[in-house]
Amino acid sequence: MSEMKITVGMCSAAKLKEDYFKYQGVSQEYIVYVEGKTDQRFYSKILDDRLVQCWTVKEMERAESRYWYYKSNKRKIVESVKSMKNPPNFGIVDRDHEKKEEEKGIFYTDTRDLESILIFSDEQLYTKLGCSISSDDYSKSLFMAYQWGYVKQKINLYNYPKNTNINDGIELCFNDALQICIASVREYLKKNNGCFLSDDQEQIIDRFIKTDKNIYQGVWNTSYQTVRHISDLWDFVGGHDFEYFLKIINQDVANEKNFGYALIDNYDISCFKSTNLYRLLSMANLVKI
Repeated sequence: MSEMKITVGMCSAAKLKEDYFKYQGVSQEYIVYVEGKTDQRFYSKILDDRLVQCWTVKEMERAESRYWYYKSNKRKIVESVKSMKNPPNFGIVDRDHEKKEEEKGIFYTDTRDLESILIFSDEQLYTKLGCSISSDDYSKSLFMAYQWGYVKQKINLYNYPKNTNINDGIELCFNDALQICIASVREYLKKNNGCFLSDDQEQIIDRFIKTDKNIYQGVWNTSYQTVRHISDLWDFVGGHDFEYFLKIINQDVANEKNFGYALIDNYDISCFKSTNLYRLLSMANLVKI
């Protein structure tokens, strides 16, 4: 079969799809947009490539010859899918800290992001990474990521500029029992380059320390040994936070160049069938597993 050549950016997304699927000899055609290359690496394993192309946001922008500045990749996907009704397009995006209802054509991860849904659904994934990760390393990282995600959501720390590395040094706000101290978080944020606390956030922190059911003067009611039994664990654990803390705890992981790829390449694909995201994609006839 001769090689098909497409010049991305020189024609519409619809024309690109038409050419691609004509070349593949299939009758149905869909594009599923994902946020980045890590997402594309995973979702390409589960989407039915006889019917579906998986495009990153950058590929979408080049094909549509339009660019959204000052918008997240997630927002770009949502707006693009809503604006293109024929032929049908879909998007798979991270739920992040939001509690989103399903929207037409948009699929959200069960947990906060792709990395956390992999860890959540394949409980033995950490044993397959070849980085000598112990059960304690895994549990400690989960426990710290849960607390930090919980605090960030309570104080509303998700609107800082992208150039602010809000995680850098946060491990210093944990005590020897790996329990986070909110008073230390306050000082950390004030010193962190690019971060500042509004009066509202200061008041939230004051109320947080005094009245929150899970924290009193920075002491959490559980420990890393029992973290997997926390009922709302996966509402707050972000994959990037988990990776950050695991790299602090385990030097082998710290030396891993692309932890996201390692998770994907060692993930048991059959475990994905237990997720709500798989159920929704399957209902839309988009998957091959």
